[in-house]
Amino acid sequence: MPDLQMAEDTTYYAIVRGGNGLDAATGLVRRRVADEGRIDESLDRDLRWQASSALFEWEMNDVSGRALVEISAAEAAELIERFRAEWGKPG
Repeated sequence: MPDLQMAEDTTYYAIVRGGNGLDAATGLVRRRVADEGRIDESLDRDLRWQASSALFEWEMNDVSGRALVEISAAEAAELIERFRAEWGKPG
């Protein structure tokens, strides 16, 4: 019998305020699509993923002063390392 379990798919978005590109990123959100459904999370200052409504709010145009820009997993990893350095968290 074939394995019907769906592979998880993750899309990352940089939160950008007042600028362009990753240099202007102030946060990071992701959407994971897994067997249990869609899971939206943001990276907190403790560098842990937490449930978040930021992506949903952005999709509903319920945000001001920020944009979400889809980025690759590699770019997300770079942002996490930058935030680790900026927020003073050990590697």
